[in-house]
Amino acid sequence: MEDATTVVEMPSLDEGEDRPSSRKWVERTGRDRRARARLTVEGEGVVVLGDRRIPDSKVRIESIAVSPAGVFVVGTKNHKGLVRTKCLGPFWDLGPLELYVGHKNRTDSVEHLVGQVDAVRMALQPTPWGSEVPVHALLCLPRAEWGIASAITISDVWVGWPELMARRVQTPVVMDSSTVHEVAQLIVDNLPIA
Repeated sequence: MEDATTVVEMPSLDEGEDRPSSRKWVERTGRDRRARARLTVEGEGVVVLGDRRIPDSKVRIESIAVSPAGVFVVGTKNHKGLVRTKCLGPFWDLGPLELYVGHKNRTDSVEHLVGQVDAVRMALQPTPWGSEVPVHALLCLPRAEWGIASAITISDVWVGWPELMARRVQTPVVMDSSTVHEVAQLIVDNLPIA
């Protein structure tokens, strides 16, 4: 009796075919698309702008939601683990709050959003009412575990999960619908597509 063996030929990487680095880009794009699909911030009077680039920078803003409640810079991270905060200083000077998800310090995700909020505020400066528009940062952790914790705020960045975030962009109402569209157009004009 003969042994039945199966020969599987591996395709070679010719010029123009996917290289491992380009596959990573495709995987990242797929993750970004799935993350945006989970963020259902669309609602009545909400304009969502995706993939904006800060001028003269390589930094991209994942999503910006303009709603009657203001402007929300939204970042999504797929960190896994239990969400908690720590202050690492001595008891007489605890220092700033740090965000931990699982056993890893994820405070850099918060700091990254703070810089993006500053860029959006600069984009709104050319108008006389630009300084009056509230700009907030939301960090969404859809895969994290929250236990009995509720959403938290670190360095003026709200950190929570998708369902809570969708409610957060709706209230309190500070702009009418025409102003929402004006603000969204101003952001489109000043922050190009990445």
